[in-house]
Amino acid sequence: MPFDPKSYEKYEYYTVTQLEEGFIHVQYTNPKTLNAFTDQNWKDYGEIFTRLDKEEDVILIVFSSGVSKAFSSGLNLKTAMEAMSNFGEASEEERIAHLHKHIVDFQNAISVPARISTPTIGVLNGINYGLALDISSAFSIRIAVEGARFSIAEVNIGIAADIGSLQRLPALVNNKSRLMQHALLGDIFDDREALELGYVSIIHPSVEHGIEQAKEWAEKILQTPQWAIKGTKKHIQDMLNGQNMEKGLKDIAHYNSVYISGSKLKLLVRPYTSCSIPTGNILARSFSEDSDIRLREREGEGEGEHQQQQFESLTVKDTLSRAPSRKLKYSYRHSSVFASTVKEFHGSQIKTELVKSLDQSEFTKLATVLEAWSYNDVNAMITTLGRETISEYISLIIGQNRGQVRRHDIYNSEHLTGHRLITSDFENLMELELIYFKPDLASKWFRSFRNEHGINWKKAMTPKLWTLAFRVDGFGENRLWTIPRSELSSYFKKPAKSNFIGLNRKPKLMLQDVVDDLSEFDLDFHSAALQHMAYAGQMSSFKEYIKSVWGIGPNGDLVSDKVDVMSHLYPNDKLLIDIFVSLSFCGEFYTGIKYINGFQTAYDQMESKTGSKAFWEQVFKWADISTRYENDIALNYFLRKSNCSKEMSLEDAKQDVNFDYEGFLQFLEKLKNERINTCEQIWKGVHDQKTSPVPFSNSIYKTYLDILKENPDENKLYEYMTCLLKEFHRYHTDDQDSFTRRSGMGFHRENSKSESVWILYLEAMKMLIDLKGFSPSLWQVSVLIDKWSIDKKMKKELSQWVQKDRMKRYKEELEIQREKFMANLAKDDESLLELM
Repeated sequence: MPFDPKSYEKYEYYTVTQLEEGFIHVQYTNPKTLNAFTDQNWKDYGEIFTRLDKEEDVILIVFSSGVSKAFSSGLNLKTAMEAMSNFGEASEEERIAHLHKHIVDFQNAISVPARISTPTIGVLNGINYGLALDISSAFSIRIAVEGARFSIAEVNIGIAADIGSLQRLPALVNNKSRLMQHALLGDIFDDREALELGYVSIIHPSVEHGIEQAKEWAEKILQTPQWAIKGTKKHIQDMLNGQNMEKGLKDIAHYNSVYISGSKLKLLVRPYTSCSIPTGNILARSFSEDSDIRLREREGEGEGEHQQQQFESLTVKDTLSRAPSRKLKYSYRHSSVFASTVKEFHGSQIKTELVKSLDQSEFTKLATVLEAWSYNDVNAMITTLGRETISEYISLIIGQNRGQVRRHDIYNSEHLTGHRLITSDFENLMELELIYFKPDLASKWFRSFRNEHGINWKKAMTPKLWTLAFRVDGFGENRLWTIPRSELSSYFKKPAKSNFIGLNRKPKLMLQDVVDDLSEFDLDFHSAALQHMAYAGQMSSFKEYIKSVWGIGPNGDLVSDKVDVMSHLYPNDKLLIDIFVSLSFCGEFYTGIKYINGFQTAYDQMESKTGSKAFWEQVFKWADISTRYENDIALNYFLRKSNCSKEMSLEDAKQDVNFDYEGFLQFLEKLKNERINTCEQIWKGVHDQKTSPVPFSNSIYKTYLDILKENPDENKLYEYMTCLLKEFHRYHTDDQDSFTRRSGMGFHRENSKSESVWILYLEAMKMLIDLKGFSPSLWQVSVLIDKWSIDKKMKKELSQWVQKDRMKRYKEELEIQREKFMANLAKDDESLLELM
C-alpha cells in the first residue's frame, strides 16, 4: 500500500514524514530521557521499520534524533528495573526463560533495519551510549554529527551488550583491537575516532546538515530501480552477517537472472545523454568506448550535424548552463555501473584539440573542453598544459566573452559597486571593523545587511553573524563599554572613539530576535549574549542564564549538572573573563570572583583561549576600578547614607553636631583596607601560579605600583622590586648580543620588556628612597642605591635625582621632625617638674 504519514501518528515520540517521494524520515524525540528507550519504544521502533519496508513506494529511510544533545542515551534503566521486579515468586528457570524471550524480542525489533531490504541511513548526534550503538550498527549508512560521543557502555552497569552491537561491530570497524578496548572498558570515543574506525561515513556540523547529506545521496538512489538498490543492500548485508563467498555469488546470480529481463532491464544511460559535450568531440571519444556510449551515439546520429552547429554558437553562459550539475557529476564519479568503462585521457590528443580551437578562435569550444577535462582529471590537465598555459587560455576565454558574463542586475546603476555581498562578506567586514575598534562602521554594515534582506533578514542570519550583531548592536563586547563614574570615584573611561555608544544604554537587539535554538550556538555567541544582558542591567537574567547553561550559581557553587567536557559549550577562560568583566561593570566585583572560583572548581579542564596573562590583567584592572575611592566623593556618599540632604566639605561637616566624624573615619579605613587586601590577594594570585607562571604584564605591575603609592609600605616595596628583578633577568639581553636591539641596522628596535621592567623598578626605587629620606633613616639612602640598583645607569640616575631634587627636602623634613621631637621633649620635662 502507498505510504501514508498519518497512519504513523499513533507511535508516541516518533515522527514519520516524507522528505521526497520514496525517501522517508523517522525521527525519535524524547528529551526528558535523552531518547532512552522503554519496552514500548523499541517495540514501536521495530514495527515502524517493518511497516515502511512493506510500503511499495518507500525506497530509502533516514533515522535521526529530535533531541540536540543525544541520539540516544541507551536503555531506560528505570522502566527496565521495574519490569525485572515483576517476576515475583517465579522460579529461577522461569526467570531465565522469561528474560531469554525478552532479550530475543528486543534483538528482533532493533535488528529490523539490518533484516529489511530497504536501505537505511542514521544521523548520529550527541550521546550514543549502549543501545544507541545496537541501533546504529544495524543501519546501512551512518553519518556522525560534530561532537557526537559513542560508548559500548553496558559493561559499566555490569552486563554484556546483548542487542546486537557486539555481533555487528566487528564486521563494521577496521581496528579490532580498538573495538575490544572500547567494549571491555566501556569508555567513550568521539566522532573523529568513529570516522577513523570506519564506523561512520562522514562528519557534519549539525543534524540538519546530516539530513541534507542524506537528501543528496537520496537523489542518486531514487533514480535507480528499486530492485537494484534493495538487492545491493540485501547482498552486502548477507556478507556482513557472515555468509560465505560461494553462497553470496550463487544468491546474486539467481537474483539478477530474475530481474535482468525485458522491461525490467534499466541500465543507467540517461545521465550520459544529458551531457552537453557533443558526441563527435574527441574528448567524449577519449573518455569512454563503452557499448552504452556507442548506443547513445547511434541514437543521436541524425542529430549530430545539428548539435555541432548549435555547439559552434554557444556562449560561455550557455555552456555553463548546459554543463552537468554538480550532483549529476557526483553520481558519475561514484557510479559503479561505469567505473570499469572510463579510461585515461589521451592528453596529447586533447591538447591538439585545444590548439586547433585556439587557432580557429573557437573560444566557446575551448572553454567546453577545459571545463570537462578539469572536472574529470584536473591533475592530468595541469601536467599536460602547465599552469601558465591554462591561465592564458582562461584570460582569452574571459576576454572574448566579457559581454556574456557581465552581471546586468548588478551593473545597472552607476551608484553600485559592481559587487554583491553574501553573508560571509558581511561577517568579514563587521569583524574587520571591530578589530580596528570601529563599532560604528560595523553597525553600518549590519544595517546594510538588514536592508538588503528586508523583513526576512532573521532567516538569512548565520550563527557567526548573530554573534557579531550582538557584539555591536547588542553591546555584547565589553571592550566598547563606557565605564561610568561610581558613587565613590570620579574615574571615567570611554574607549570607543566615536559617538557610537552614547548615554542611552538600550541595545538595538534582543535575544528574542534569534529564531534558532540557542543551545546550538558556540561559546562566542553565549559570551556576547551574556555581555548584552549585563550592559542592559538585566543581572537576574544574566545569572539565570549562567545557571541554566553551565550550572553555576551566584555563590560559585554547582547547582545543576555541569556541561560535558566534549560539549561545544564547555567553558574556556575567555568566557570566564567576559562573565567576570560583566559582573564587575555592574558593580558586582566580588560576585565575579565567586563565579571565577566556581567555574575553576567545576570545570577543571578549561581550555585557555586568551592565556593567563589576559585573564589576570582583567582581574587586576577591575579590582582597581571597583575599589577606587576619593575622600571628598566618599564624604558625600557617607552624608547621603546618613540622610543628609546637602553636600558639604569635610571642614564644614566637622562643625555640624549631627555629623558622625568618627563613623566617617571608620568608613574611610574600611574602604582603604578593602582596596589594599583585595589587590594584595590578586597580586599573590598572580605570583602563586607555580605550574604555569603568568608572563610579565606591564599593566598589572603598573596598577599595583599605583596602589602601593597610595599607602607606601617598605616591605611590600621590597617584595615588588624582587619580583621585578626576576622579570628583568628573564627578559634582559645585552644590546650587542641581540640583533633586533642594535641601532643603525635599518629598522626600529624592538620594544624590550626589560626596558619596561627597568622603568617600573626605577619608580619603585624612588618611592622606597622617599620613605627612607623623609624619615630618620636618611643615612640608608646611599646604601639602598648602591645595593639595589639594577645597573650603573640606574645607580647614576638615582644618585643625581637624590642630590638635585630630593636631598634639600629630606634635610628640611628631618629638621622639622627634630624640632618637633625637641618641643615634645621640653613639654615632657615641664610636666615632670610640675609633678615634682
